[in-house]
Amino acid sequence: MNNNEFLPLYRDLMFKQFFGTNKYIYLTIYLLESLLDLPEGSLNGSTITNSVNLDKETIQNKNFELDVVLKSPNGDIYNIEMQTTYNTNSEIKNVMYVTKLFSEQLKIGETYNKIKPVTLINLVKDINIHKTGNIINKYVMTNTTHPSDKILEDYLTIYIINIDKTNEVSYNKNKNFEVIRNLLSAKSYEEMKNIVETSKNKLSDKLLKEMVNFMNNKEVQDYSRQEKLIRSNLITAKEEGRCEGKIEGKIEGKIEIAKKMLINNETLEKISLFTDLSLEEIKKLKEEC
Repeated sequence: MNNNEFLPLYRDLMFKQFFGTNKYIYLTIYLLESLLDLPEGSLNGSTITNSVNLDKETIQNKNFELDVVLKSPNGDIYNIEMQTTYNTNSEIKNVMYVTKLFSEQLKIGETYNKIKPVTLINLVKDINIHKTGNIINKYVMTNTTHPSDKILEDYLTIYIINIDKTNEVSYNKNKNFEVIRNLLSAKSYEEMKNIVETSKNKLSDKLLKEMVNFMNNKEVQDYSRQEKLIRSNLITAKEEGRCEGKIEGKIEGKIEIAKKMLINNETLEKISLFTDLSLEEIKKLKEEC
């Protein structure tokens, strides 16, 4: 590791590199097949439709999408999101994005049976809503008065998966997913190395070596420092708002963070997620800057 900072898999750039690029699609396939109990090799031939080459220029310009969209050989779509925090804002945005995935499939005049199923998978470190005693929670669209009446059950499935290992709960899925979930939640190199050695999983050993090589790149470390600064400023702004005890102080803090993120060329969607400001508010700030 040299003296470089270790970047966990749940960090945006690391997750995108190892689960959101066709270079490492075998890891994404491994994740999905183990999570969904699919036969080994059933997703071979899949493609990540929003894969990018995370080279120096792409990383420096932050010119990459944070989510992962995988299309299987038979056309089924898997949208994977890694989220540090899952709240109402995250949930609504994710469902809206899935709706876009549906609309892109269906041409005007075609019947709905032309579309392929979409599975939305949320891997979450800190869950603020939908807390249960389960690691994996599965949702389908239902009639609120008659839950047995399900809409789009065969077309839209949502999974919210707790990858946090702080408070372990019962888990009965297969061992392959248990290993990859442990790797996703690991916070340090030592913790991840211990998981690799304990699991004796060749794929996880290869993953750790590839991660170290990637994070030793200067542009990756620079990106990490920028992200760390943004998060630190956000926490400071929130704390200052609390100390002042004024709504105005909190809003001003969010605006300052948004401005700094705009200067760093962050996407409007990401700024909205970090600050809870609306896209319209952020667009106005961008015009002012």
